[in-house]
Amino acid sequence: MKTSAERILTSHVGSIPRPESIRALLRARLGGQAIDEAELAVRAAEAVTEVLRHLQGPITYKGQALLEKDLATLKAALGGVAVAEAFVPAIRTPPWCRARRRSALQAPTAASP
Repeated sequence: MKTSAERILTSHVGSIPRPESIRALLRARLGGQAIDEAELAVRAAEAVTEVLRHLQGPITYKGQALLEKDLATLKAALGGVAVAEAFVPAIRTPPWCRARRRSALQAPTAASP
């Protein structure tokens, strides 16, 4: 793991939002249908690029008191074990991502009546 003394390193947790075109291909594959794997790879690369466009730049945080409490708990727990370093993931989904996921869930699909 890369470490830094000058900044906090974070990572998204879980799955990035998938456009319907990707979800449809994945559902088909899970259903046993043959899909164009090259098309899936291209669409996935485009989706990741789009998400990363929104994740660049400074990140602000609200909830410093709770974070400080969590970090103090982690540090206390690490005091009794021999580890080189610990990692705290960023787990909050950005607002633009929540809005996209919400609209995708509400959008009718081809299977919808």
